Amino acid sequence: MKKIKIIDKKVANYWNERGESYSKSWRSLAKKRLSKLETDLVEEVICSKKEDVKKNRKNKLKTLDIGIGTGRITEAILRHQVIHYATDISKTMVEYCREKFKNNPKIREIIVHDVLTPPPRKWGKFDVITAFRVLSYSPKWQEELINLYQALKPGGSLIFTFPNKYSSAMISKLKRRPLGGREVSARELEFTLRKIGFSEWNIIGFSRLLDSFYDLCDSEISAFILFTIERILSFVFGKTLFVRLFYVTCKK
Repeated sequence: MKKIKIIDKKVANYWNERGESYSKSWRSLAKKRLSKLETDLVEEVICSKKEDVKKNRKNKLKTLDIGIGTGRITEAILRHQVIHYATDISKTMVEYCREKFKNNPKIREIIVHDVLTPPPRKWGKFDVITAFRVLSYSPKWQEELINLYQALKPGGSLIFTFPNKYSSAMISKLKRRPLGGREVSARELEFTLRKIGFSEWNIIGFSRLLDSFYDLCDSEISAFILFTIERILSFVFGKTLFVRLFYVTCKK
C-alpha cells in the first residue's frame, strides 16, 4: 500500500505519546457508563442496517472505525457480523490495536492514516463509519466529513462526535485541550451536513457536566448522582442545548 502522508503531525505526535495509556481515561465507573452510551449508539445503528444486508443477500456489514485509538468503539462493532477496517493517525495506536485484534477474523486491516486523506480506494465503500473524537482537531473538518461521505455506500451511515461551541466545557478557563481544535453549534453542523449531501441526520448529547466530574465519580453512589443530574439537565434543556459533545448519526 502507498504510504499515507500524515498532514497533522502535532496530533499524530500527541497520540503517539499517549499510546495505550489513553485507556486509563475510561476507567472510572462514570466514564464506563458514558462509554456504554456511546457504544450502544453505534450498535443501534449497526442493528438497523442488518435488514438492508438481508435484502441485498449479503451476510456481513462493511464497517470502518476512524481513529481506532485503543479499540473501544471497534470492540462494540466486532460483536456483530462485520467485515471491519480501522485507521488512526497514531502509529503507536495502530500497532497496539493490530496486536490486540490479531486473532479476530473480522478485522481486515488497521493502518496509519490521516482523516484529511480519503480512505484507500481498494477498501471500497462502507455501510457504517464511526469517527469518535477525531474530526474536531483540524480546521478542515468539513473536508474530513466530505471524505467520509464519499466513502459511504448509498444509504450508509456515519456516526461522529463534535464539541459544542455553546457548552460550559468550552469556557476558556475550563478548557484542557492541548491540541486546540474546533467547536461548532448544532445549526452549523446541520448546515454542513445538508451542504455535503447527507439525506438525514440526528444530533444528540449525553453529558453537560465537565469531564473531570466523570473522572472523579468512581462509585455507585457518585455515578448515580452524576447521571441523575444529567437526566434532569436533559429534561430541562433537551437533547442538544449545552451538551459537551454532539453525537451525530447521519445517512447518505
